[in-house]
Amino acid sequence: MLKKRLVELLLPVLLLSLILAACRGGRGAPAQVPGDQPTAGAEAGAPSEEPGTPTPEPRQEVVLCAGPRPDNLLTGGGPVAQAVAQLAFARPVIFGDDYEADGSDLLTELPNVEAGTLRRNDDGTLTVTLRYRDDLVWSDGEPFTVEDALLGLQLPVNDVLRPAIEVLDADVVDDHTVEVTLSEDAEYPYVPLQPPLPVHVLGETIDPAVLADADVLSTVLGPYVLAADEGDMLRFEANPQHPRADSLVPTVTVLFLADAEQIARELDGGACDVALGGLSVEVLPQQVTLHTSAGQIHEELILNTYTADSGRPAYFADARVRRALAQGINRAALAEALGGAGAAVMDSWLPPDHWAHPGADGLTQHPFDPGAAAALLDEAGWRDQDGDGVREYHGPGGLYSCLRGEWTVEPGTPLAPELIVPAGDTFREQIAARIADDLAQIGVRVTVLPTPADTLYSADGPLVRRGFDMALLASITRPDPGGVSRWVGAEVFLNPLTREPAHRWDLEERWLRGEQMIERVAYSNIPGPDNTYLGQNFAGWCHEEADFTTVRANLLTRNQAERQALYGQQQAIFTQEMPVVPLFARPRLAASQPDVCGIAFGPVDPVTWNIAEWTYEEGGCGG
Repeated sequence: MLKKRLVELLLPVLLLSLILAACRGGRGAPAQVPGDQPTAGAEAGAPSEEPGTPTPEPRQEVVLCAGPRPDNLLTGGGPVAQAVAQLAFARPVIFGDDYEADGSDLLTELPNVEAGTLRRNDDGTLTVTLRYRDDLVWSDGEPFTVEDALLGLQLPVNDVLRPAIEVLDADVVDDHTVEVTLSEDAEYPYVPLQPPLPVHVLGETIDPAVLADADVLSTVLGPYVLAADEGDMLRFEANPQHPRADSLVPTVTVLFLADAEQIARELDGGACDVALGGLSVEVLPQQVTLHTSAGQIHEELILNTYTADSGRPAYFADARVRRALAQGINRAALAEALGGAGAAVMDSWLPPDHWAHPGADGLTQHPFDPGAAAALLDEAGWRDQDGDGVREYHGPGGLYSCLRGEWTVEPGTPLAPELIVPAGDTFREQIAARIADDLAQIGVRVTVLPTPADTLYSADGPLVRRGFDMALLASITRPDPGGVSRWVGAEVFLNPLTREPAHRWDLEERWLRGEQMIERVAYSNIPGPDNTYLGQNFAGWCHEEADFTTVRANLLTRNQAERQALYGQQQAIFTQEMPVVPLFARPRLAASQPDVCGIAFGPVDPVTWNIAEWTYEEGGCGG
């Protein structure tokens, strides 16, 4: 019985520059070989090389540069460690250049409802069937066995950016199949992330705390095998058993350097082929190729849509005001100025390259348009009638959604919300200043209010108690979108007759009195006294249909096509309502020499995820 929290292998990296010349000496000079003489069968008159003409050999090595190496590569953690581990491990799941999973390195297919390899049990847990390929061979020539997969599951996984999955049990079905029971909160793609480990080398049990780097990197299923560990340098050689062994660059060297500036110097001098991260555009030499991807962290502006419990003005109870802010903020300029290269403007709470994003045509778009924003504010009753540049309220009020009563704003109240940001966070203070400048142009007077982090996030702080107008924070995009904790605004039950989602006010009173059992599938996630101030729906947003689509997508189906459609419906509603204004995704950066080709950088996996497909092309890729 396996009962462990899975924590993903992280192998952090470090290196000194003293060995660079030794490792890469002569990198720019092609090897020389004697020219071949024409054979007797050569076509008459065909030109031939003169004796002694040098012929360049294919490049034999790729050098990766990274930041400092931690004491233990296996447990040290960090993105560089993941990049190094990717050289040696065949992962159960690869996300590649987007958020959609691929399990083909190890599995015949990912678990799915249609094939009967993914199913929910009566107790809420999930059972998945993992069928491993029958052609897997370890680098030492020993065939893979399912016991190797079970041994790997003994490794812990701890990574908030990827789906950490708790394994409750695992049983061998046959020589290539394992059946695994997962906790009920298991996420897409419902496959534990730990790589297999060789039982024939390590035995049937391991202690991760004492497992040495060489133990897990020297007998592998991945493209490269650890051949030498010199502390500040690792040398990997091509795995002769790998399916792409004939086309792999023979040697990969990892150099661990002191900091980003040293990495940039080695790139500039040609001693480094690929930088694994930790870079900024400012320090990169101009001649390198910059690889960018929108990352998993994005900035967003949270609007307080429900203020009845806080006594604050109901600035954002009207969705027209929220849409006006989205059109009044120049998010593209914001991303370009502060996000850096690769920063991508968000048009929903999921990025465009996510499998659950419905595409631009499925969403209401909010391009920068101050004129349209001003018209929306006028329509919503916020007008600048005295000409002082700040709008005041001259409207009738309205109704909160989800039967929460009326909202009103005192006539003449200026549209002057406060924007809270973490104190000392200069990056977000810069974003807030630009937002305030943009919104001032449409008559919204924003006061930026830096708030100490221990106050901002405390149980009695303005977010949890929802005593704020606007908040500038970050959110993380995961391969599984989730969403219940962020967007459900009222309790959701299953109607006992139809088994369809329903709110409390949709149910018969006798069911609520306990005359018939009703099943609650989700609580309100708006922090408040009814849920002991839990949940992350800080916007206080409640939309009846959005609640249902979110619950269905997360809790009531595991069919991937159905989930995708449901998330599309939820985001169509979200972009009409705009309880949160998504700003931009922070970029991920990597850099390489122009002749290193095949790099396909994405938001989740390290840059080395497809290193088996990298090649060299003299003169540049595609040249």
